[in-house]
Formats: sequence, C-alpha cells, structure tokens
Amino acid sequence: NSIDSGCKEIDRNERFFVEDAPGQVFYKGMERFVTWDPDSTSFSAKDFDVYISFPDLTERCSEDDRRHRGSNPRLLNADIARDSVGFTVMIDFPSELTQNKWVAAEIIAEDKNSGNKVHSHRFLVCQTWLRTDMEMMYASFCKMNGVAMESLD
Repeated sequence: NSIDSGCKEIDRNERFFVEDAPGQVFYKGMERFVTWDPDSTSFSAKDFDVYISFPDLTERCSEDDRRHRGSNPRLLNADIARDSVGFTVMIDFPSELTQNKWVAAEIIAEDKNSGNKVHSHRFLVCQTWLRTDMEMMYASFCKMNGVAMESLD
C-alpha cells in the first residue's frame, strides 16, 4: 500500500499467520480472524500468547500522549494452543492517537517458554469518523468558502 512505507511482504517460508495479506485495511470495530498454520516450521511453540502491536505508535503520538509508550504491544489472547488454529478479535484504534485517523499494526505470537516471536504482515487500522467530526469538517468548509450552513433534519 502507499500509506504505510513500513509494509513489506514476509517471505513465504517465514510466515506463520495465514489469510494475512500485507497492507490490509481494517476499520475500528471490525472483526479480524487471526489464523495460523499449525504445521508451520517458522514458529515451533506449542502454546503462545498473541498481541497486537502498533510499531509507529510512539512516533505518531502527540507530545501530550507520549506517556502511553508502555501500552504497546497489547495482549489479545493468552495461552493459545497451536492446534486451535485461530480466533476472532475486534480491531480497536489506539485511544492515545487523538490527532490521527490511521495507524499501522501487526499481530505478534510469542512463545511463552522461549520468548521467540513471529510477526504478521503489517496492516492499517483506520479511525472511523463520528458525526461530530463530520459536522466540524462541514462547518470548516462553509467558513472557508463563505457559504451559509444548512440545517439537515
């Protein structure tokens, strides 16, 4: 994708996660099925924890939000048996990114015993716009263009 310059394709022999195309876009509140190949040789853990990480989080936070550095990565599911093959997670947008509308993310599986990790492809998480956001954009447009605002019922 052209938004995330850090999005690179993982070599097929190093992939653990499946159904994991690089640069996918998920909106806040969407579900993602995280699944892996139980026969993969790239990661040997029998049980593991799965995290979501926002690799660029601290770079993209405003100065006021730098205190949240310790909240990355975030646990999604613990003590997962390799043979379970997958689980569903609701994608959330990091609350500390108050001025941004998208952020790069990746899923990480960590072996509970050795600490070895394997990463998914990077994907984008997009903030959904609320009605108040749209009203502010409309008001700004009207003010910049000298147009009277219309009331919508």
